Amino acid sequence: MDSRTPLGRQKPKLMYTGVSATEKGWLSEPHRHEFTEVSFLKEGSGKLLIDKETYPLKKGDLVILNRGTLHSEFVDENAPHEMIFVAFDNLRADDGNILKNKNFCIVPTGDSYDAFLGYFTQLLNEEDRNAAFSDAIRERLVQIILLLILRMAENDLNLVFNKSSAFIEAKDYFDQHFTEIDSLQDVCDALYINRFYLTHIFKEQTGVPPVKYITSKRMELAQQLLSSGDLDIGVIAKQCGYTDAPYFCRVFKKTTGQTPLQFRYNAKLKKNN
Repeated sequence: MDSRTPLGRQKPKLMYTGVSATEKGWLSEPHRHEFTEVSFLKEGSGKLLIDKETYPLKKGDLVILNRGTLHSEFVDENAPHEMIFVAFDNLRADDGNILKNKNFCIVPTGDSYDAFLGYFTQLLNEEDRNAAFSDAIRERLVQIILLLILRMAENDLNLVFNKSSAFIEAKDYFDQHFTEIDSLQDVCDALYINRFYLTHIFKEQTGVPPVKYITSKRMELAQQLLSSGDLDIGVIAKQCGYTDAPYFCRVFKKTTGQTPLQFRYNAKLKKNN
């Protein structure tokens, strides 16, 4: 089929449907399909691996993968998981269609979650029943699902996955765990993201590398603790994520231009004046 044919005018052939449900971990090794696949994350969260880069997935996300796209999915261990997937032959979703000339996209269904869930569930039921008119009903359901995806693409030009989603996830992690992070590699392992990619997108969005952002968060906390009480410097260092108090003092002075004791003294002067 001519890949330039608009998605709404193509006649995809439904190859199969299925459900993937597992507790945690990678669902498979990185692999390619000779068909187009549409997946719907009914429950849970995780990651999508595309050509060595990872992208976050959440409940309600649709994943559209063109044939030949190297990919794998990871399921977070802290959430139940269920993904419905549909395989199509005779379908291309790029060249001016929903993928905007890319090999994949992630579409958050948002308020349309229940509608998509209903259509995917009915599609699975018709696959199992093999009753009268099941083939025709499946064909109509497939058309409805694809048309709904197209409608969402018409209403939102930002459906194709954007690096900002990975940045937001990383920033949220830094903001919640900045006192616990021992190395940037620990963050990459937790988020299943490449270290160089993480550094690139974070610096691109904030203007500073991740390590400098973590340090700034720790120094903000240190200034709050120094200004609000008389805790021992070693205790403050540990609360800010430093096991070595002298090193903490050096970082603090380099950042603020004052030692922790000088900062505390000046903070008290300001309060008393």
